[in-house]
Formats: sequence, C-alpha cells, structure tokens
Amino acid sequence: MPISQRSSLHNGIHAALALVLLGFCGPAHAQIVAFGASNVSGWNVAASEAFAAQLQAMLRAKGYTVKVTNAGIYGNTTTEMLNRVDSDIPEGTTIVILDTRGGLYNDSRKGISQEQGDADLAAIAAKLKARNIKVIPFS
Repeated sequence: MPISQRSSLHNGIHAALALVLLGFCGPAHAQIVAFGASNVSGWNVAASEAFAAQLQAMLRAKGYTVKVTNAGIYGNTTTEMLNRVDSDIPEGTTIVILDTRGGLYNDSRKGISQEQGDADLAAIAAKLKARNIKVIPFS
C-alpha cells in the first residue's frame, strides 16, 4: 500500500477512535495530544501533513472544536519520551495518542533493550492514566 494511502488509513482509524473517546469526554473540553517520536512529528513532511494536523482538520470538519497538539520529536527514544511526558502534555488534556513504534525503533538504533522500551511505554501510559487522560496507543 502506498505511504499516502497508509497515512490516510491510519488517520481514519485515529479519527474514529478519537470520536469515540470524545463521546465520553465531551467535545467542548477535548484537548488531544499526539505524543511520540518521528511518526508523530511528521519527519520529512510539512507540519500541515503530519498526522496530528490532519486529525485536527478531520475532527473540525466533523464539527468538533478540538485542538490536536503535535508533541512528536524526531529521534526520541522511549526514555526521552518518558522524561518529557509531564512537560509536553499540558493540564486539561483529555486524550493522548501514544506512538508505540517510533520510540522503540529509536531505542533499537541506540542500543536500548526492547524490555526497557516496553517498560518506558508502560510508565508513560500509567502517568497519563493517573491524570485521567485516555490513551490511544498506535504503531
């Protein structure tokens, strides 16, 4: 499948999941953060083409007044993601779309074990859940 079709498919899936969660959170109070590494940041594409911007446009087209913040950083490992989770996900966030692949890929490039990466991702999810933030994992 070409990259553009895969991107559209992923965006559609994320939009559907976000819409379901918005039903629980209420659209007037929805703040979504896409959090991760280059898969989120939109490595090698314009900011408007990164999936966070496309998701926001799709949700707004459906009548939701949500903000989708792009908190992706190219090259981040899962440990780096864990270290910035509190500072990069602001108060009032209701949903986090958590990139579970990019950080693990970067871990493997930097000699960090799969076990450590999995532990970091579990810690990120636990921190978010402790703040009553819904987590949508994606890879």
